[in-house]
Amino acid sequence: MVRKLLFVLALLLATQVGASDSLRTVREFRNRVYMDLNLADTLNGVPGLDSARMLRVIAEAAGDVGSKIGMEKAKNVTMASGTNAYLLDVHLSDARAAAVVKNYSLYPIGVVSFEEFKNLLSASSIASDSLPKFCAVHGDSIYFQPVPQYTGTVKVWYWARGKVLATQSDTCDLPYELYPAVEYYAAMRAAGIMRADANQKMYGDMYAQEVVYYRALYGRDNGKTSK
Repeated sequence: MVRKLLFVLALLLATQVGASDSLRTVREFRNRVYMDLNLADTLNGVPGLDSARMLRVIAEAAGDVGSKIGMEKAKNVTMASGTNAYLLDVHLSDARAAAVVKNYSLYPIGVVSFEEFKNLLSASSIASDSLPKFCAVHGDSIYFQPVPQYTGTVKVWYWARGKVLATQSDTCDLPYELYPAVEYYAAMRAAGIMRADANQKMYGDMYAQEVVYYRALYGRDNGKTSK
């Protein structure tokens, strides 16, 4: 319940406050979170919140925001006759809709789960119009059934997920409007880590209070500048 309330609060902040292009990399998120926790003058010596741990905190926060909200995007997939599996080269969690583009018209394709798709493999046959009737996403690939006997384009609308952040220089590909939510969620996670460590509980309690105080009084920015 507490986690849900924190996430809802983060989303409200994200919709009410504009985000800055400067919050792109993990390092920039980290510096911003340090400022949220009133640690702007000790960026190189934060007890229990070193760069490696903050990388994990920010990556998890970005992953949570991306998975809970989702980003609707579209991509064209070029089908080749006789091939039913295609790598999408995008970060996605699921397909929302799909349609064959033919003669400037769209022919909808049913989107099913991968488990349902596997059950269709033995039941489906080649359609008379040579177009697939169903598709499913598994991993970063999309599969069609029946096997298309047609070379052309399929437009896929899908729910995208943010890429996994693995280094300090990685950039977050979530929309800028969601950066405050990532920042706030990461700050709460960081404060929670400190409070869970018996040796650092005093710091953790202080950090948690700083986050609430900072957001309540100043919102997105209290005049501090990122280092």
